[in-house]
This record gives sequence, structure tokens and C-alpha cells, in this order.
Amino acid sequence: MGIELAAQYAENKLGKDFEALAFEYVLSPLGISDISMGRRKPWLEQRLATPMSTEGEYFDMSDSSNRLAEVSADGPWSGADDLLTTVEAYARFLIGVINNSWVSDSMAAERTHIITSLKGDEIWNCDPADELACAHSYGHGIGWMVYEFEHKTVVKHGGNDAGENALVMYSPETRDGAVILVNGGNGIFVVTQILTLLGEEPEIAAYYRQLVEKFYAVELPDIATGNAAER
Repeated sequence: MGIELAAQYAENKLGKDFEALAFEYVLSPLGISDISMGRRKPWLEQRLATPMSTEGEYFDMSDSSNRLAEVSADGPWSGADDLLTTVEAYARFLIGVINNSWVSDSMAAERTHIITSLKGDEIWNCDPADELACAHSYGHGIGWMVYEFEHKTVVKHGGNDAGENALVMYSPETRDGAVILVNGGNGIFVVTQILTLLGEEPEIAAYYRQLVEKFYAVELPDIATGNAAER
């Protein structure tokens, strides 16, 4: 809601569309063009990954979002949903976030986000069984979720629709990050395994795996950690 209010204030103050402002001040300076804020623009046609249900059936993304039902260059945008992007474009954005010291330092500083203990929480609590690294607290930063571990902070956000799964994460301390987009109803399991294979942030990979197994009541197959590029 805060993002929606800030964006509408900027639109009224500057007399420009919020997406146009985002490109003028953030995206274009980073060399990013292939992003659309919930608007199914003509340049996207024939480039969209087709969502797949958990049963393996393909469907149009408009089936899960009325906002994307029609091709439009100026439809309503949302601060919470329906960002359309390529992996390369979002990777450029993530690099920009990591390299911007104000954003990165602010995300790692407690004063900029709401933090709470996870102890005893029915869903988000972490059980340190099998030497699992647990976040000791959790909260929200500037549109991102913040996990605080003993020796580092991991910042991430993502989304899951019927046939779309996205996870973006990085650590302000290590400056490692990843952009993972999967078009499948069971994609959350694939995302979890990719995190493990990357091996760059084992704490968040182990924590995410436990959450997925607990929430979906499944046991994921073991995959040895390591550098995916060497496999």
C-alpha cells in the first residue's frame, strides 16, 4: 500500500505516469528496456513464457490475472503484482540494487525495516534440526523481505501464481544474488532446488527448503550443494 501511495503522489506531483518515471529515473539509466508494469504491451507478444498448471496443462496468463487479459500500453499498474520482465532485464535491476550503496546499506540496517522474531511462528518458524541454519528474525524492507542470520542478512522477494514462480534474492554483505523465474505450477519445488544448487547462500536455501516442505507437506529429494556452473 505504501508503494501505491508513493507512486500516486509522484504521478500527481510530476504529472507523469509512474512507469514512465520508473524508466526515466531508474530503469533506463541501468540499460533496462524489457520490463512492463502489469501492461501487456505489443512488444511482449510471442515473448511470454506460457504458464503451466500443476497437471501439466498450459494456459494464458490472463486466466490468472484480469489485468493481463488485453494488450494495452497504458492499463492499470500494480505495486504488488504482474511485473512482466526477462531474466536479463531483472538481473540488470538486481545488479543496480546491489551496486547502489544507499539501497543495499539501508536494506541491511535495522532502522529501515520491520523485524520480528520467528520463534514459535506456525509457518515461518525455523527448526534447527539437522544443523539447519535458521534466520533469527524476519521482516520487510523497501518492498523486499529481510532475513537476518547470525553472520549476514539475506534480502529477497518473489511471487507465485497458478503457473508462475519467481524468486529474487541477494546478500548486502556478500553481494551475491540470483534471479529465478519458472513457469510451472510445481515451480516452487524447482526454485528451492535451484537455490540449493547455486550454493552461494546456503542459509536461505536451507530455510526456504524447510518452509516449502512444511507448507506443502512434502519431502524434497536431496541435492548436493555446489556451483551449478561446474555441473
